[in-house]
Amino acid sequence: MMSKPDCLLIPMLASKAAPGLARTLTKTRLHNWGYMHISDDAFVIASELISNAVTATPGKEIRFQFSRDIAGVLIAVWDASPAQPQVRPMVDMTLDTLDVSEEHQG
Repeated sequence: MMSKPDCLLIPMLASKAAPGLARTLTKTRLHNWGYMHISDDAFVIASELISNAVTATPGKEIRFQFSRDIAGVLIAVWDASPAQPQVRPMVDMTLDTLDVSEEHQG
């Protein structure tokens, strides 16, 4: 693990617990840096990137980086999958594109 005041780089097991660990580490750093105003976005990004790595390489080592510099924060995740990430097109979110039916609320 590499940990400096402005950079955290930590290996972790690609497991169901990994997204929660990433959120906890992200929250701690944001609090220390006084950046809690971006916490909602940072939690979603960290969780999604970690979840993608867990799906691609379950049970293997993944690495999580959370750092800051003058330009802002960086959230990065590496996994052992040889496949390149698939870029999906952006979709405008409207009520027509969301499933807001009662049976899918929980």
